[in-house]
Amino acid sequence: MIKLDKFSRDYDKRYKIVERSMIKSFNDLYFNKYISTIPDFISTNKTDFPFLFKDDDWKKAYRFLYVKVGLSFANWYAKNFESWVTKSIDPNDYQTTWEQTFANVSAQISAKRITGLTANQRSQLNKLYSKFMRDPKFMSLGVPEQTRILRRSMRNLSKVQATRIVRTETTTASNMAMRESALTMFDKSSLNKTWQSSFLPTSRDGHMELDGETIDESEQFLVVADDGKADLMSFAGDPAGSAGNVCNCTCKTFYIPKTYNERTIGDINNVGFGLVSNTGSIATTGISNAIPITGSTTATASAIASVADDPLDQAITGDFSRISNNLGKYIDQMEGLDKSFLRLLSKSKNQMELRLRRIPGRANFKSGQIGRKIGDTYQWVDDKNPVVSLNRLREGFNTSRIRTFVHEFGHAIDHYFDIGSTWFRPGSRLIQRYKVNNPIFKRFFDKFEAKSREIRVKILDSAQKRRADLKALQSKFDEALDRGGRAEYYREIEKTLRAKYGDDLYDDYAKLVAKHGDDVNPQRILSQMKTDALYELDMLEGLVGIFRGYGHSINYMTKKGQAETIAEMFQNKFFGNLWMEKFNKGLFNEMISVVDDWLATLPKQLSNAINYLLKKIKNG
Repeated sequence: MIKLDKFSRDYDKRYKIVERSMIKSFNDLYFNKYISTIPDFISTNKTDFPFLFKDDDWKKAYRFLYVKVGLSFANWYAKNFESWVTKSIDPNDYQTTWEQTFANVSAQISAKRITGLTANQRSQLNKLYSKFMRDPKFMSLGVPEQTRILRRSMRNLSKVQATRIVRTETTTASNMAMRESALTMFDKSSLNKTWQSSFLPTSRDGHMELDGETIDESEQFLVVADDGKADLMSFAGDPAGSAGNVCNCTCKTFYIPKTYNERTIGDINNVGFGLVSNTGSIATTGISNAIPITGSTTATASAIASVADDPLDQAITGDFSRISNNLGKYIDQMEGLDKSFLRLLSKSKNQMELRLRRIPGRANFKSGQIGRKIGDTYQWVDDKNPVVSLNRLREGFNTSRIRTFVHEFGHAIDHYFDIGSTWFRPGSRLIQRYKVNNPIFKRFFDKFEAKSREIRVKILDSAQKRRADLKALQSKFDEALDRGGRAEYYREIEKTLRAKYGDDLYDDYAKLVAKHGDDVNPQRILSQMKTDALYELDMLEGLVGIFRGYGHSINYMTKKGQAETIAEMFQNKFFGNLWMEKFNKGLFNEMISVVDDWLATLPKQLSNAINYLLKKIKNG
């Protein structure tokens, strides 16, 4: 009997390995092409290279990816399902046939995408060079320094472009390969297929709603993109789908023999990727290893009560929208989910019970703060000890509240899963500093503890200088306010931030603020930059073990600095930090990788539910 929980984990493990390998190959292609243009740019100021990527370059790259990925997943599927084949089949006999099939598919897909790919790379390179042309400091440098800076920028650009293309094409190639392997081993009429969403923060709502949907192999999934456009797709990543349903999709489609479903109904319904049997349904089978929703409205609580004997406590009711309009929308959206998913959330009550309880409290505000509000303090608690306090109305804007909410949720996850621990005496008096327990997180912290103090000080000093430079601009803005009022104040902030930090960062913050329902103006963008810069410093204090009291007191950070770092690692994963992502990208990505590695150790349903819950909170 095939262990389907192992089947799912093995797929994800192989996918990561294959994707990483393909990103490296495509990154090398981009980087070598990009750096070949540097001499022309430096000597002639040429910024446009329309013939840098030739059609043959794309065709060879696509053939390489589709054949490599295709054969990897076709053989992987065959190995996992060979014991269920009723006819005599040796996968080794099909290697040449599969390779030719995948090569033909790559030719068809690359032919459709060559024009767009070439235009995009031309535009990206032109934009990069044009930005440096407008930088007088860069243009005054010597050739060796210019070359070094350009190579570093192109390395980053190559990685971004390679990841975007490989993620899309690897999803298509892997799903297509599993289908090809399944049709080789089984009769088409004997197969069902099931859609599995990855439940990542970037997952589309329409793709998550499809999770677990099982149809006959000959049928197609109706897939709705975030822009509302619907496509009929045979599998996740199907090239027949629109860009809104295909680009950067990481969903999977599993092909399951119908006889296999009937024989192993118990296994299938508990493996964590939503397979539904022919004779049973989620409504009649148990689902375990999930995370409960918190802050349910009356309607949601009633729905849970109708399918679970032990519903979650209802801590906050309809006035939840007072905390944040976006979080209120999130709760409303949860009411539209089917009962089976509500059961999935509530089933884990015995494993993880986090509730919100109202704690009376007041907030202090600086005079003149725009949008200030005074409200209640909310506190995450478990059954025994308070975990963290949270005043959600402290900062006045939806963006800040949601960011803080995700940060505090990180503390709650840390506490429940014993990522780290702190000892208390009765009355919650701290008697031992926080200690990292989980080996995945511990390896990350140990790497920094092994560095010399001089290096750790430099890491912290560089972030401190960036924040100090940002804060120092305030006097300039205040002068503009005195000189020309609010309009001049806004103009000066936007002009200065764009010139100093780039249009890309400013525009990304504008999108972030607008996304969470706040009015977009330069002061709010400046406020979000300052907040993220402070979070970066707070995180680095706990990471390098040098405490200066940027966001919390030195005494607190000495005892629980690492706990703050871990909470901010979850915050970076599920909310982001645009400031840190731009100026400390390597560390930012490494932190997210650590969280991803830890999530991969959880039961699939539990990690999926955490991803889904936080995506809903973040996106509103």
